[in-house]
Amino acid sequence: MIDVKVSYQGPFLDITRKREEQVRLERPKVRDLIELLGGCYGQRFKGLLIDPRTGEDKRSVIMIANGRRLEMDTELRAGDEVSFLTAIAGGSQS
Repeated sequence: MIDVKVSYQGPFLDITRKREEQVRLERPKVRDLIELLGGCYGQRFKGLLIDPRTGEDKRSVIMIANGRRLEMDTELRAGDEVSFLTAIAGGSQS
């Protein structure tokens, strides 16, 4: 079992109503963290990360731990700090 710190921004903050929390995981993969948090915060939370029709990861969300981008099968370590962020696109056209 491991403990990780999780922080939320954007729609994740709206759903959880928390900026951060400590989470205890039995299995240390990112996918397991998402399943656990989806169980706590509902399908809306999980739906931001995984397309319910295809099961594919959504690319509009970025998950980072300790400065590195995470994939669903990334293994987390005790003490990791995981952030859920929405990707921002745009820029100016000249």
